[in-house]
Amino acid sequence: MRLSENLTPDGRPIFSMGGKESYQTFNHRGYVVSLEWVGMGTRAATCLVIWPERTNLADDVETGAWCISRRAIGEFVGFTTEGKCTGEATAHCIQEARDALPVLGKDQSDEQALSALVEAVVKFAPELMLMPAKPHPANEQAFSEAA
Repeated sequence: MRLSENLTPDGRPIFSMGGKESYQTFNHRGYVVSLEWVGMGTRAATCLVIWPERTNLADDVETGAWCISRRAIGEFVGFTTEGKCTGEATAHCIQEARDALPVLGKDQSDEQALSALVEAVVKFAPELMLMPAKPHPANEQAFSEAA
């Protein structure tokens, strides 16, 4: 994920996510799920970044993304003492996902959107844990150019 030099018309920052700068990107039940390095150098954090799929460039561009760092993923998904994912979302995950729905352009009362979002976090949490701490060689140039 990188910060664009451009701003929205009302002065807000624009971030670029997915594509060649990400580690892996998936589609899951109406969401794009991307494993990203957020930040630069030794301060880069490995994160799970989720945003709604778009079928048309004219779709609402005011929607945002939800980002969970590897440091915090244990608050969202259960893990055993051996570090294996239990496959269960925590109450914290469900509440945070519900709070994230408006940012993602969804209604907080949309139970299907909530279910899909929580499922995406649980499904891709193990991938986040296995993600390298820094970009692999194929991503290094794109990642360093993003500075």
